[in-house]
Amino acid sequence: MNTCRTIFYSVFLLFCILILYITFKFGYTKEEFYYPDGFSPLKLEKYLGFTLETPYRKISGQNREVISIENIEPGKFFDQIGFMNGDILIEYRKKNGFYIKLHNNIGKGQISVTVYRLSSKLGTFQNKAKWSKVIISFCIPDLPGYFTLSTK
Repeated sequence: MNTCRTIFYSVFLLFCILILYITFKFGYTKEEFYYPDGFSPLKLEKYLGFTLETPYRKISGQNREVISIENIEPGKFFDQIGFMNGDILIEYRKKNGFYIKLHNNIGKGQISVTVYRLSSKLGTFQNKAKWSKVIISFCIPDLPGYFTLSTK
């Protein structure tokens, strides 16, 4: 009885591993699995010329994780509309919310994003003289090939 049960669980475990391997090996990148219908944060970053990071900043005496726009590529869309490296998104608690807002507004109307811009990399949120609140309004144009660009 115990031998049968052990064999059953072993075969079941191998079957599950095989299914996972097939799923990720053929046809899906990790992003395509989590973000169906052509939506991909990596594609957005590549097309618009930025990355999002989650550094810790001192806020009201505590270190807190924030969402920061980084690695802005010169000449790309985010550079042209006025974002700067280190801009901190204040309207979003998760990176995914910002990506979805961008994705849903490709080729549509104007959107606005509010950021804190530190005037000194050494500044903290406790020193209000070192940061300013900036509102950036823009329209994301149609992105040719966005829905077919491969991230592999």
